[in-house]
Amino acid sequence: MPASAAFRETPESYYGRIMKSCEYAVRENWRDYLLYVPHKRIDECCAESVRTMAKAGAKLTRGDQCPEGYQPNALKCASSKRWCEEIKRN
Repeated sequence: MPASAAFRETPESYYGRIMKSCEYAVRENWRDYLLYVPHKRIDECCAESVRTMAKAGAKLTRGDQCPEGYQPNALKCASSKRWCEEIKRN
């Protein structure tokens, strides 16, 4: 079986993978540090940008490079992801 057939990415798995990057670990007390027990937190700006990207059916981009007919977009907060979405014509 070819490697490409082993995993078919769905929209849920694509955006789920990106959402995981919005998690960060917090150690709240000395016991957490000693036992290396991080508590997971979600960066809300990052998470909201992933939800917005998913609603638009858009794909993650690096920088401002988008294919023709698409434009970069992001939320106006520091940890927002950037994506390319189709330019809407009236």
